[in-house]
Amino acid sequence: MEIIKDLLSKEKQDEIEKTLLDPLFPWYFTAQATYDMFGDRRTLNTPFFGHMFIYDKQMKSEYYYPKVIQPIVEALERHQGRRFQNRIWRIKANLYTKDGSYPEDFHHPPHVDNSDENFRGETFLYFANDADGDTFMFNEHYDYVHKRYGPEGFDGNFTNQLRIPAEKGKAVLFPLTQCHTSSIPRKGGPRVTLNFVFGEYF
Repeated sequence: MEIIKDLLSKEKQDEIEKTLLDPLFPWYFTAQATYDMFGDRRTLNTPFFGHMFIYDKQMKSEYYYPKVIQPIVEALERHQGRRFQNRIWRIKANLYTKDGSYPEDFHHPPHVDNSDENFRGETFLYFANDADGDTFMFNEHYDYVHKRYGPEGFDGNFTNQLRIPAEKGKAVLFPLTQCHTSSIPRKGGPRVTLNFVFGEYF
């Protein structure tokens, strides 16, 4: 896992935030943040608003791609010194609204972003604005060979490795196998993130 602060210039950070929070930007309602495999006691699913840029390598939102997505991918390539553009499988934006009743220290269900047995890759998160509502990273990894979360006999009690605050311009790159999840803002908001899945089928 690598946490990258200020991947983009301040000007580009501001431009992306302004675009995604513009009243004319199209957001689409989704009933649940992610699937719930275990019903962990500190898990509470919520609705959110999403915008799909690319799904299964197919462009879904051409108008906003050059202004919002392309600068991030190019900056990541410069930072890492390797190509990502040719490995894009999915890119989407997520917007979570403030909910003061959401229990403190709770989160959405832990998951990975692609559990297909013949897919391998990386997840990349970009935080578009400052907000409360951390991203939770867990010690458990998805086992593609045995199609299970965690080691043999895992009972669904995920253990926290790290909590990453949502800070504008920050980005996180980690293996697709690593279980993670989001949480929603209780004090401020909205919380806007961009979720990238890089990888390929074999």
